[in-house]
Amino acid sequence: MHWFLLLVFGHIYRSPLLLSVYKGLKYLIHITTQTSEIYRLCNLNTGGEKLGPSLAILYRLDQSISYSKHLVAEKRALQEPDCDLVAVTTTVSAKKCLSPAATEVLAIGLGRIHQTNCVLYQVERQVQTQYDTNNTEHEDKLRMLWNKMKPDEHLNSRHTKQWVDIGFQGTDPATDFRGMGIQGLDDLLYFVTRYPQHAHSVLQHASHPVSWYPYAIVGINLTKFAYQLLELLDSS
Repeated sequence: MHWFLLLVFGHIYRSPLLLSVYKGLKYLIHITTQTSEIYRLCNLNTGGEKLGPSLAILYRLDQSISYSKHLVAEKRALQEPDCDLVAVTTTVSAKKCLSPAATEVLAIGLGRIHQTNCVLYQVERQVQTQYDTNNTEHEDKLRMLWNKMKPDEHLNSRHTKQWVDIGFQGTDPATDFRGMGIQGLDDLLYFVTRYPQHAHSVLQHASHPVSWYPYAIVGINLTKFAYQLLELLDSS
């Protein structure tokens, strides 16, 4: 049920028409009950789930803060890595007249929203960090990728057609990381390090003489797809 609600509200917030209707409905509820959406969302969980708000409620809470004209500073603070969550929780609770129980739910929700924002911030930094051939850490990661993908085959040189064997476009893999920065390399390395059998199985299928595909390039594109989804969830 929570996932269904998450999909429904995700669709609402991505549609200007539905969002306008939803805002109108919220205004009517506010006039009728004299409560804000944040107040109602936090009170839904008081005395309920010990693990905190559901994904659907977290999403609605995040969007409510994003669209609120009275919580601009708080929204900005939640996007900062060094956010003072206690201060933000106290301020929002006071503005929305929350009870101690509802404030506890709010604190859990704001903590998870801030964690999500931190993940996006870190990924954005990685994506914006371009592969640097003069950076020994980057070069070491690239060699490690080869050694893990082709443990029984020696890499003849830094620039070689051997890179094509694991799905790069040419003799220098550095050029293929331009779109996703060092994050593209980190994800390829993570996959083969954490799931070596799966990675080698995928590479074997990618090397099929008829239905082949460039393993590394596809991996980088999957990183791009995941990054775009993360951006969409954060901005929607």
